[in-house]
Amino acid sequence: MPRSRPASNPLSFHKPTGQYYVTRGGRRICLGASEEGALEEYHRLSLGLGHPEGSAQAKEFVTDRLFRLLRGEVGYVIGGLKQMATKQALRGSRGRQPSAVIGYLEGNRRLMRYDEYLAAGYPIGSGVAEGACRHLVKDRMERTGMRWCISGAQAMLNLRAVYLNDDWDAFQDHRIQAERHRLYPYLPLVRRKHGKVA
Repeated sequence: MPRSRPASNPLSFHKPTGQYYVTRGGRRICLGASEEGALEEYHRLSLGLGHPEGSAQAKEFVTDRLFRLLRGEVGYVIGGLKQMATKQALRGSRGRQPSAVIGYLEGNRRLMRYDEYLAAGYPIGSGVAEGACRHLVKDRMERTGMRWCISGAQAMLNLRAVYLNDDWDAFQDHRIQAERHRLYPYLPLVRRKHGKVA
């Protein structure tokens, strides 16, 4: 029995970030960038299979294959694409695109357990990691005229991670305690022997 889909197109593309999203159960899930991966290949493939760019048929083609991938049906998608390429007798330049997509899917099949990843709550696109890298690293480290040695860059990134994770107060408390112990290693002994000392 086929699974039902919402009437509206659950697949969307956000141009400023270059990310694809799918809406599932009221949640918007990032699927990754447009420059690489199966989604971009599918858009090109839909054009190669005779679907006009931006047409309802192309969107339906991509959306259907995407949902199959999200349900863990990679083998069915590969088989269907091979069958379509054979039935349409795609050869030469028209056959390259389906071959490239099929090759991509076959080569990455073991990594495409999207149904398991989604069930476990894992992000399945690179957008989350890329956004974190941009926010944590690039926004701070690549300002005009900045140059970093490795130790200085690592120290800055450590502090930035502490700050962005809202752990600054706990970090400062720990740092003060560590410095106090480093500067005054015998302070606990003095306190025990002579009572409270500043």
